[in-house]
Amino acid sequence: MAGEGDGKKADSEPEYKKWNVIIGSIGGVLAILTGVQTLTGVDLLKEIGVTTSRSAAPATTKTPYSAVRAESVRRPEPPVVVTTRPRAPEFHLTSSDWDGPCGEHWCAMSAVFRNYGGHGSGSAVFYVLRQDENTYLARCSVVLPATAENELTKVGCTASSGQLQQYFRAYQGATVRMDVRVVA
Repeated sequence: MAGEGDGKKADSEPEYKKWNVIIGSIGGVLAILTGVQTLTGVDLLKEIGVTTSRSAAPATTKTPYSAVRAESVRRPEPPVVVTTRPRAPEFHLTSSDWDGPCGEHWCAMSAVFRNYGGHGSGSAVFYVLRQDENTYLARCSVVLPATAENELTKVGCTASSGQLQQYFRAYQGATVRMDVRVVA
């Protein structure tokens, strides 16, 4: 008889207690699935076709600012600014000229340069070369002043050296030639 009483007691439990256990179990599963969504971003409830009250809220519902989480606040993206590097100046020799005959140990030279690049300055080297060889006897360097694109500039310098003086003494009446190079 003791066994009969125990079976009757289980069957005689009120229905609300049975439903309470079922609803509690469903609520626990939903809480676990919501926790997974919060941690991973994967909405398992949506995958199994369950709609939560949060997603069913009308679009016009406003959330107080204090309740908004930092992740949900979208800041506007800053505008993309594309900057291009200014072009470097690019000087080319247009013409060169002697500024007169050479002295005993010096030669005055000048040249005109055109800037095919961006605004800026550069430098050039003038050479006094032996007429018969590609060796220089004297040289001088100049700075090409800041020049805008496609503009001309004229510069000059006087080259002198002990070698040039010795050359003119050793070969009286000798001629020399001039060369000028833009230094990159």
